[in-house]
Amino acid sequence: MSQRVWGLGLFAALIALASIAACRQLVGITDNPPEDLVTSICGLPYGTNTCASCVSTSCCTESTTCAADPGCAAYQSCLGQCSGDPGCRSRCIGDNPVGTSSDVSALSACLASNCETACGLTCGSIGASVAPPDAGASCETCLESKGASCDPARACGSSVDCQAYAQCLHAYTTPDWFQACATEHDAGAALYALLDNVASAGCAAACAYGLDWRCVGHVTWPTPAGPPGSATTFVFDRVHDGNTSAAIAGAKVAFCTASNVSGSLGVGAPQCDPPFVSGVTNDAGYVEINVPTAEPNSGTLVGSDWWALVSAPGYPPFYYYSFFPLSQSVWTASPGLSPYVFTASDLAAAYAAALDGGAQTPGTGGVQAWVYDCQYHAAPGVQVTASPAVLSSDAGTVASGFGMGSASFGNVPVGTLTLTATPPGLGKAIGQFSFYVTESAETVVGLYPQP
Repeated sequence: MSQRVWGLGLFAALIALASIAACRQLVGITDNPPEDLVTSICGLPYGTNTCASCVSTSCCTESTTCAADPGCAAYQSCLGQCSGDPGCRSRCIGDNPVGTSSDVSALSACLASNCETACGLTCGSIGASVAPPDAGASCETCLESKGASCDPARACGSSVDCQAYAQCLHAYTTPDWFQACATEHDAGAALYALLDNVASAGCAAACAYGLDWRCVGHVTWPTPAGPPGSATTFVFDRVHDGNTSAAIAGAKVAFCTASNVSGSLGVGAPQCDPPFVSGVTNDAGYVEINVPTAEPNSGTLVGSDWWALVSAPGYPPFYYYSFFPLSQSVWTASPGLSPYVFTASDLAAAYAAALDGGAQTPGTGGVQAWVYDCQYHAAPGVQVTASPAVLSSDAGTVASGFGMGSASFGNVPVGTLTLTATPPGLGKAIGQFSFYVTESAETVVGLYPQP
């Protein structure tokens, strides 16, 4: 009798165990997670069971929220195929600009904080944001090899605000957008700056600093921050003498658009009378101008065809062209486009040095182009060609960017000039930029990746 009872008890226990195992399988709980776990955990794919298991334990809420956001889901689905590979992750960042999506930054920070090892996120994987795809692996290796250099990367990667700032940088390519990102995410921008300092110094070559062109081919412009009729507060924080660095008071800064040019932008001499809007520098060389986002009586938003003319007593006129639309409520001009002016004698000396003792030819002007990559870093080594051609034998042309990403052209004939900027190895230009060269004047041009 006892044997019979024991046997029935054993049978019942086996049935119970089988039932528990069946229930575990129904809800997806197993001692050895199934292969499809990597495509189904918390709504998103994660490439490996190890990573997916960590997400399930530590970041499921953030993952589920991301899965319900189409932009975030597309971005993370791309990353899920990378299994932590930094080059692949870098490509996903370029192909899926998500702006400042809080869903993306929350999930990214959670993964970097809790699943760095499980998901192969070396140094928080923030190096993928800093470096273009071809340099993703070498950049992260450099950051990791420098020991403490990995600390700022990991700190940024685990910060929601720093992740948001990094994503913001990849949404658009305009300078005023980049400044708006820093204003919106000031704490994250400060963390990112520590990482950027490492990438631009000890890891510049490994991170291809200044050579990030992953946005080329799918650039879009941001829409204006305010409604038509609002304005951008444009700040030139120091109009100065380019030779002595002394601030210039009483300089008039006039903003002009295509409607101020005879014909269209780059065709015909630029006329800026009356200007679109203007201001005069104070004793510190500072000027703040409220630039409307619509032209008077037209309702047309200011596009990528605005330019500025700086006129200072005792100085030749300086023209500043910047080929992007103003979209933010505030923009302070970058160092590359800060309005410096030179006296006629200083310009003559500069020409003499650039032209091996030569002088400026009557009927010509000078051009300096500043080239920037997708992250608004000055881009060295970019080929900048001019049309019509400006021959080095008689014009002192510097046909490629050097140093901090500038290219200079001297003795350029008066008239329309078109510059084409082509990064090395990219196989295509970031854009073409047309403007008018004025006699006995210097023209400064900012060249950015174009739509």
